[in-house]
Amino acid sequence: ARVIGDSDFGESARRVEIVDIPILSNKIDQIELAGEIKQLAIKNPDYQIYIDSVGIGDTVVKLLRKDQEVEMSPNKISWGSPCFKKDQRSRFYNQRAQAMVWLRDAARDGRVKIHANLDKKTASKLIDQGTRIPYSFTDSGGAKYIIAKKEEMQKKGIKSPDIIDALAFCFLSNVTYNPADCFSGD
Repeated sequence: ARVIGDSDFGESARRVEIVDIPILSNKIDQIELAGEIKQLAIKNPDYQIYIDSVGIGDTVVKLLRKDQEVEMSPNKISWGSPCFKKDQRSRFYNQRAQAMVWLRDAARDGRVKIHANLDKKTASKLIDQGTRIPYSFTDSGGAKYIIAKKEEMQKKGIKSPDIIDALAFCFLSNVTYNPADCFSGD
């Protein structure tokens, strides 16, 4: 993805241009996944890599950090952690809520462009996942956005929104990225 901006609204609102969505099986093991990520890093050395550190992600991060052939430092994402900035902690229950709401708002405002060549099945999955994420507000410390846990979604017949989760990484406010020089249409 190409990323510009560091806010959720105004002139510096985050804008994201998705140039590729590599899809891998969710049945892939940690070593295979680390290998696939390593190959992407070799081809694109200026990429910033973010990995969900829950489950196999923690092992994948460790494998990639041990690899001496490619200099990369994958970043761990922990959805359940609170936001870093005080104003965001007052609005969002955790980092996942912050990223998902920013993604939702950016999509509504036309600040998300997808240029990846997606097959019909993946495009359909992307739309389905992006339009079915249940959110609500919690009274824990004030009315804050909260995104339903994956277990709650499963009970409602909603599959894990893995593609949307990955796209939401682009909207995390506490990430370091290499800002894009331009954004299509600018």
